[in-house]
Amino acid sequence: MIEAFQYVDDRFLDMTEQEGDVQERRERKNCERKRRPAGVGFAAFGAAAAACICVLLALPAGVMAGNWFGLRNLLVPDGNNDYHDYPDDTGHTAGSDYTDYVIDSAYMTIALSGYQGSSEMEALREWNEFLAHYNTDHSILDALGNGIFAVEGREDWSQYRVYSMEMGEKLDEIVQKYGLKLHTRIDVVEPDELEDRVGGSFLAEECRGYTGYIYEDGSFQLDGDVDLRGCGNAGFQFRRVVKGTFDEVALNIGQVEDYTEWQYVSACGEPVLLELGANKALIFADYENCFIAVNVLAGSVDGMTKEDLQELADKADFSILKQ
Repeated sequence: MIEAFQYVDDRFLDMTEQEGDVQERRERKNCERKRRPAGVGFAAFGAAAAACICVLLALPAGVMAGNWFGLRNLLVPDGNNDYHDYPDDTGHTAGSDYTDYVIDSAYMTIALSGYQGSSEMEALREWNEFLAHYNTDHSILDALGNGIFAVEGREDWSQYRVYSMEMGEKLDEIVQKYGLKLHTRIDVVEPDELEDRVGGSFLAEECRGYTGYIYEDGSFQLDGDVDLRGCGNAGFQFRRVVKGTFDEVALNIGQVEDYTEWQYVSACGEPVLLELGANKALIFADYENCFIAVNVLAGSVDGMTKEDLQELADKADFSILKQ
């Protein structure tokens, strides 16, 4: 079962494709990685829980619920999602402009760069619509064969699913329309280097991080795992997308209706949206400058509970990454 973020450059699919690949990296990296110095990360769970209780008591009733979006607001048409049953606040059905998409009701796809209505989501909608109708006979790809499409001076196109001049020009048109820019560089990094580049250690020391990658604007993805009190070991993929740059990575989640959704104030004092499904769990945090998504490779059938997911959220210092 594929649990990874989709549409990552082929060079990095080995980082995000299968749970088995994640497990292999865990075993290898556990032999190589030195334990972090004492004092890095969060304090004992009791102190974190007490801090969270204080934050909850300080928030008036309904503060978290106001202006808060849920999992359904992350759905993006990409050939899998049927929007016809989900009108927006104006009564307009979001899927009515995408009637040519092939619908597979078993799988829904969410964006990992922002909610519906944001520039990032609207650009992704338009890009996916273009891709769904472009080169449907695969003739351009067949002609390219094993070659690599590259245009001098347009290294940014290589960060996306672009394999023709027409595609690159369409991508430019879309990002300009929504006031976004394109990624220009990606670096494969170890956890220590990633922390240095994003402003500090954002995961508790008991979280084991593995090889990840980071873009020039600070957007990144890191694989890791952690032992939780209820379900035991759980792998996760931690992703931050900096707003203002177009990001096309998406995630198959199955059915929205299969998730239990609730809001939670994490130990660092930041509110997050939690989603618990049968085969996976999700953590989201939306800020002015970035959008954070954590894909947890365990669900209720693996013993994951609400308390486990909240415990995992408590192990991330979102305040470091929100700037």
